[in-house]
Amino acid sequence: MAGDAARRAWTCHGGFSVAGVPNGGYIMATIAKAAVAAAEASGAAGADPVALSAFFLRPAEAGAEYELNVETLKAAKRMSTHSVRATRAAPVEGALPAAPTVQATVTLGTAASPPTPGLSSPTAGAMPVLPPPEQCESIFGVYGGLSSPSAFPIALRNDARFDPAFVSRVARAVEARKEAGAIPGQGSGFASDLPLSYDCWLRFPPLLVGAEAAGAGAIDGSADARSVPGAARAPYRGLDALSLLFFSDSLPPPALLGVLPGITWVPTIEMSVQVRGEPTPGGWLVLRHSTRFVTDGWLEADTELWDAETGRLVGLGRQMAMLMGLPGQAA
Repeated sequence: MAGDAARRAWTCHGGFSVAGVPNGGYIMATIAKAAVAAAEASGAAGADPVALSAFFLRPAEAGAEYELNVETLKAAKRMSTHSVRATRAAPVEGALPAAPTVQATVTLGTAASPPTPGLSSPTAGAMPVLPPPEQCESIFGVYGGLSSPSAFPIALRNDARFDPAFVSRVARAVEARKEAGAIPGQGSGFASDLPLSYDCWLRFPPLLVGAEAAGAGAIDGSADARSVPGAARAPYRGLDALSLLFFSDSLPPPALLGVLPGITWVPTIEMSVQVRGEPTPGGWLVLRHSTRFVTDGWLEADTELWDAETGRLVGLGRQMAMLMGLPGQAA
């Protein structure tokens, strides 16, 4: 990104796409970075996102140029609130501006300085229990082409590890649906033996080092070593408040697991994320992703993000989305 604090240029990277459509978590992290830059330039409070609500008005386009326009709505002592609009850049000077792609409101604070340290109610739940990460495995291979960089490149941006028993359960359901004649792009109901929820370990994968990393598109400007044959590996990128925005929407929604291969696209309409704490920089997250209600293709997807080292809840997300057939269908 480049430009002044209130208006920043952004090239939408294709390395965070699902079937060609850039992912909402990547977009939210990018928008939050623009708000942080504006706050720093103006002297407004807040170095970390505390809350973000975004409306995805149109699908973003990989490789396209966008303008991120930031307006400060409130600047208080501890926090500041900003409106951020992502709009496709005008193709020529003086052309009419395009319709907005994303409209968001971002509240900034400091993740390491909560308002009242130690004041916490007994939680209604606890961090999900999983086998150790080294005993868990990826779920993406279950879906064949969805694990390939060309069709599902965002899979390379996640080191997500699932209980092997759950992976086997999903694989059996997918095979059963294929044998029953489910056709990609045509909704055909849910697999009756799959829950609309899952838990997993989650962190960033190893990064590229050296010149290959420049402009490669990770939310910190680096790339995944698995995407370039023979690339050197660097230590795992540390977790921070921005990464919680990305991980709140970086994996398939749980309802998708029950309908594949009948459904191939689940566009997000609106999403809100709360940052409840600072994650351990070099550690793992434990994610719980769940849906309670699917109504004629409408669904909500809730995300819990737990710091695996401390057992503390560090992020919450909720989105409204649609189960649809193919990317490009009108929303």
